[in-house]
Amino acid sequence: MRGQLRLVVVAVAALLLFSSEDALAAGCERERIAVTPRWVDFADQTVGWRDRVFGHKNITVAIADPRLAASLRQRGARTTFWEMNLYRVVGTPTKPLPKRHVRATADRLVLRARRSTGLPNPWITFNEMLGSRDQRPFRLAERRYRENLLILLTRVCERGALPWLLVPSNPRTDDKSRRWWKRVGEVSGVIRETFFSAPQVMKYSQQNATLLMRAKLRGAAYAMSQLHIPRHHQGLVVGFQSGGIYGRNGLRSRTGWLQFVALKTAAAGQVAREHGIGTVWSWGWGTYNLRGADADKPLAACTYLWVRAAKFCALPRAAGPLKRERLYRPLQPSTSCFISNHQTQWGLLERARSLSGEPAVLANALASEAALRRRFPLTRRHVAGSLSWFNQNVTKRSPLRRLQTEMSNGLYLFVFADALRRDRARAAYGGRYESWLARATKEHLEWLGCPRTLKIKPVSLLQLAERRLD
Repeated sequence: MRGQLRLVVVAVAALLLFSSEDALAAGCERERIAVTPRWVDFADQTVGWRDRVFGHKNITVAIADPRLAASLRQRGARTTFWEMNLYRVVGTPTKPLPKRHVRATADRLVLRARRSTGLPNPWITFNEMLGSRDQRPFRLAERRYRENLLILLTRVCERGALPWLLVPSNPRTDDKSRRWWKRVGEVSGVIRETFFSAPQVMKYSQQNATLLMRAKLRGAAYAMSQLHIPRHHQGLVVGFQSGGIYGRNGLRSRTGWLQFVALKTAAAGQVAREHGIGTVWSWGWGTYNLRGADADKPLAACTYLWVRAAKFCALPRAAGPLKRERLYRPLQPSTSCFISNHQTQWGLLERARSLSGEPAVLANALASEAALRRRFPLTRRHVAGSLSWFNQNVTKRSPLRRLQTEMSNGLYLFVFADALRRDRARAAYGGRYESWLARATKEHLEWLGCPRTLKIKPVSLLQLAERRLD
């Protein structure tokens, strides 16, 4: 009896694992992916070695051609549908297409996806949304473009499929945009593209290169969480393209390139597990022009699969001495903070370093500033307006007024904006302000490349400035 019970449990677990794609698509926002993250690899007709590398059990490939998809499934892989040209379905932010065209095309795409994947409830990925980060007020055409996107995603979901929308940058976070993204997350998955330039990353040590990539990936995950998109409807794209400004980008060393692929894959997997992100997608295996041609792509794909699971592919010798457990190992206590402009904005690092030369103090100040900046975003116009009111109404004895004549204008605005955000946080959290800031600072410390053993002591930039002047 116990043996039969174990058999039933194993069967149920296998059913959840291998039919989770059907279950999630059928329920859209109601179901969950059984195993997270689910890895999906884009490999269309330009990837000639597709079957040899990706045609294995427990590998999911995004592809549109039904004949090529069938060949992959015969080898044991699973397939999803990929729509490369979203603009042909919904138009562009300057020229949106009619709504009736969007609905009709959505119905046809679901039928094509079913034929391609052989599933009644397929996944359909749309490449890609335009104008996601534009901060200007929406014009009429842009509003219609977003209406078309929501119509498309809702229609596909109603027809039993699950749409996934590729987004090239962190979306805007004003109230109207948050509401729109919340509606998108109810019926669709959202995939944030996160690309790196290998020559820029690999000039650092392996550990610092990993820290840098984790920081950007966590930033993308944090941005999606602020839009109230369910975690199982979130995804990350990792790019391994050879042409253009991202990916290999002219890196000549084959060993360096394969190590970059391994480090980025491990960083994406770790961040996805930390944040409960549902999917990770790989991109860049195709060749669409002469610049993108690269004989090392099969080796890079094999390295990528090896990091995910050693059973998928043997590590190429050209990758050098890599160990999977070291790629995922947490930071060592002796590791010092590694802070670069890749984790900050507008030259904030140089300005903060002028306030303190102590790495631990500087890291705490930058981490708390980053947490406040993400939670209470301010435009430069808002800061300038608040500064004007401050100069007219606040006594000259105020510490901020005294500092104004002792600093450069850029550094002073940096400190003033941080103080303004802290006042907003105190008003929002009341008695919970200190505990909230400590938690938020801890969350942001590793983004700045600091060890987890670093003592958490949030300090304001104003405090650092006062210490420097004293």
